[in-house]
Amino acid sequence: RTAQDCEKGAVFHDPLGRLAGTIFFVEATVVDGNGEIAGKRVLSVLSRPDGKLEPIHLAILYDLEPRGGPIPWDPPDPERIRAFVAESLLPRFFAEVQAERERQAQIRRRYGLRSLDILLYEAEGHLVDLESRRAFGEEIPQVVIDQARRRREEIELRREKLKERIRRETTLIPGEIRIVGVCAVLPAPVPADQELVPDPEVERIGIETVLAYERAQGRNPVDVSQENLGYDVRSEGLEEVRYIEVKARAKPGPVTLTQNEWFMAHRLGPEYWLYVVTLEPSGPKLWCIPNPARLPVEKKT
Repeated sequence: RTAQDCEKGAVFHDPLGRLAGTIFFVEATVVDGNGEIAGKRVLSVLSRPDGKLEPIHLAILYDLEPRGGPIPWDPPDPERIRAFVAESLLPRFFAEVQAERERQAQIRRRYGLRSLDILLYEAEGHLVDLESRRAFGEEIPQVVIDQARRRREEIELRREKLKERIRRETTLIPGEIRIVGVCAVLPAPVPADQELVPDPEVERIGIETVLAYERAQGRNPVDVSQENLGYDVRSEGLEEVRYIEVKARAKPGPVTLTQNEWFMAHRLGPEYWLYVVTLEPSGPKLWCIPNPARLPVEKKT
């Protein structure tokens, strides 16, 4: 019901003024040897006004505000978007589908083929026993032997069909890459509170401070701040994983969680941490706040 609206597109503003460009929502598929869809996923691509293409997480939409207005750049070529998805985004998705299909195939090989192998062994043994007994003079009707032979052939056929089914289901190729939606994102006017406007240099220092702190605590942190996941650092220890949103400020003051970050805080609960870094004359100072979703709503900033 919403296909036409998605194709027509929409215009959003980024309240923080950091994002500008056109976001394409692209449906990518992987097809197996039976011609059936083995996997389907909507991927998103940001086309910057200068033409640069980069992946962007779908959750970024939570942080945007719907607005109208003209778009001050020419729309990018859809074929270029599809080519970018095929070259840069599809391989990872393809590998995930392939791994899942191989996992399912291993189960069929372990239980399905093995069960048929046992049945085939028993059917073959039964047929050999009948033929041996008749060879030694026992009267065994031909119809009994024919039934045993058909039973063995039926099992052999089932086994070959299962092997071919597994082969086809693990033979994968990229399918159709289709643009299903598009939206333009314009930087919103600068907020009245200039302290809430992100400073790339301050943010860089904040991330580096958090990474250093996490390593000192014996955890293994990874910077995922460019992926728009609702947190900036994933830090894994021996007994815990921390999903850390980093807020860096040039001086003490309020911080704000975006809608996406707030949703993720509720979703992850005690695994979600808010780390606030302020730049003091003596050096960066760090506050670690566990599970910010437990705070009253009016105190989420």
